[in-house]
Amino acid sequence: MNNQWISLGEYSGKYRISISTLRRRIRAGHLPFNVKDGKYFLEDRSPVDLRKLKKEKELVGNKNDLNRDSFS
Repeated sequence: MNNQWISLGEYSGKYRISISTLRRRIRAGHLPFNVKDGKYFLEDRSPVDLRKLKKEKELVGNKNDLNRDSFS
């Protein structure tokens, strides 16, 4: 999949999420983002896809934690 990045305003309009909510999610580390020339860009994926991706990463992280503890 080719990752395409769109501006915060474009993402807000496309997925009907307020800019302040997007900024809050960025600060909380819930959204992958890039900054270019002082502007924020988000990966052009639906919020549902991003939530699934985050959950998958959390599960992998938890499995790694369990494995690490079992070898201590």
